[in-house]
Amino acid sequence: MGVLMPAAPNWMLKRMSKNNPVRNANQSDSSLFNKLGEHCARFAEALEKQRSVGLDEESWFRWVALLANAGFQDEALEFSRASSKHDERSEQRIHQMRATGEDANSGPTRCTTFGCDAKQIQQCCGAIRKNVNGEIINSPASFVSNRSVKRFTQLSAKIMEKVNLLPERYVVQENNLSLFYVDKSGNRDDIPLANFFAWINKNTKKDDGAESQRFYEIEGVILSSGKKLPPILVAASEFENMKWLALWGPEPNILPGPKVRDTVRHAIQSTAKGATEERIFAHLGWVKLDEGWKYLHAGGAVGASNVKVELDPRLKNYVLPELSGDKTEAMKASLKLLDIAPKRTTLALWGLVFLSPLCEWLRQVHLEPKFLIWLHGYTGSRKTTLSKLYLSHFGNLLEHPPASFKDTINSMEKRTFATKDSLLLIDDYHPTGSPKEAKAMEQLAQQLLRAYGDRIGRGRMRQDTTLRQDFPPRGMAIITAEDVLDGGSSVARLFPVQLGPTDVDLGKLTEAQHQTQKLSQAMVGYLEWLGQAMAEGNDRRLTEIFSEKRNEASRLAVHGRLMEAAAWLYLGLFLDLSTP
Repeated sequence: MGVLMPAAPNWMLKRMSKNNPVRNANQSDSSLFNKLGEHCARFAEALEKQRSVGLDEESWFRWVALLANAGFQDEALEFSRASSKHDERSEQRIHQMRATGEDANSGPTRCTTFGCDAKQIQQCCGAIRKNVNGEIINSPASFVSNRSVKRFTQLSAKIMEKVNLLPERYVVQENNLSLFYVDKSGNRDDIPLANFFAWINKNTKKDDGAESQRFYEIEGVILSSGKKLPPILVAASEFENMKWLALWGPEPNILPGPKVRDTVRHAIQSTAKGATEERIFAHLGWVKLDEGWKYLHAGGAVGASNVKVELDPRLKNYVLPELSGDKTEAMKASLKLLDIAPKRTTLALWGLVFLSPLCEWLRQVHLEPKFLIWLHGYTGSRKTTLSKLYLSHFGNLLEHPPASFKDTINSMEKRTFATKDSLLLIDDYHPTGSPKEAKAMEQLAQQLLRAYGDRIGRGRMRQDTTLRQDFPPRGMAIITAEDVLDGGSSVARLFPVQLGPTDVDLGKLTEAQHQTQKLSQAMVGYLEWLGQAMAEGNDRRLTEIFSEKRNEASRLAVHGRLMEAAAWLYLGLFLDLSTP
């Protein structure tokens, strides 16, 4: 019977192996085990079991091989000696791994070998790595490898859903968006592209009724920290140049190299198949949707859901209620506005309110109204207050007028274009002691009169001599003024309405101001009926009424434009009063 020799102490074995070229981690056994156990629950369980009852042969070999092939043969010995099952044969096998590099060519033992599924690997590693065959190649060795493989930031399920939209040529790993690459020897060596990942969240078409613009809503994440990059809106025409990346500040960074920027752009654009399609309207009034004719307001569309409207902030209060409520009571509240001032004033304003939504229908039969109302009177006659009350048929518009003579010509032009089939109040044309201000105000007034009177916008040209989109008025307007303009042709384009200093009944005005919700309900009821009438297309009756009333007005021996304006105002009165 042979004599058993005691195993050499750890210090001696370490001294014997200190010059081993495979080992250069320079860390103690306990720190390595702690580090590995901190990130890998399977190893923590295996170490505890090895110290208590000892692992089975197969499990022992997997963990010992993982440590040895990662360059930690001493730790492999220490792991094995933690169990009473360790014997001379165990020692020999580990030393043999050191000498021959057993399994070294096959790479570190994979997480899947230890029974971990993709969900568990994602939780531990933060990202899934795959080889050219689509096999998961994550390994616990990455947490202690001498190659200093960084631990991935754990990405949320939402972001991983976007990552999965990438084509196979792109991967998100090692805290980078990378290009999948295999060298000539068949070894995988991915090419880092950027330290962030971004995706197209929404594909938005913005329609102002004349032309459409497309925008992409883009979100992102810094991969090393998991910091979210907030949604930004990028015009489709600006997407390719990638200059919009500066909106996120300096952190998102594209690596240098030829065509890298364009490759990152391609990767981001590849996520568009998961984007939400969205259509946004940038105007008021009638549009033809799948459900038929629907009237747009700042809060959506009358009789339609999931319709988004974005307007100039000055038009944000053009919001109509979802329901018309009690139509009879709502119309009674609207009709009471006729008694606030003399009928010569209120009938014209009331007819204009209900003529405004008729613009689209009249445009289709080539009878688009070509005038505006010029409400004039001395200061203090309540012109603006009365006008805002009538304007309240289109929303909560008792506060600031949506337009005034302090606005620029360009902003006014866009506003008259956006208030399609609606009513715009342009406030406060007044005398001034400044010749420069007076000239600018008169110039704007003349511009508005010709725009509404001829339904044209200013023609403009780009630098390349192509024509820009013009913006003609598409609704109706009231201008409040303290006097009337001079000039025959311009004045013919307005319908003058005068308001005397004591014409407004202040008691009835105050009472009506508390009923504005009913005014917009009355408009909703009118629009519901009008949408159905437009769908039925009884155009002939519309043209017959206009022609009849224009012929009647011709007996008054006034300018032809005034006759037509009177006929158009009658249409507004007639059709509203005909609403069931």
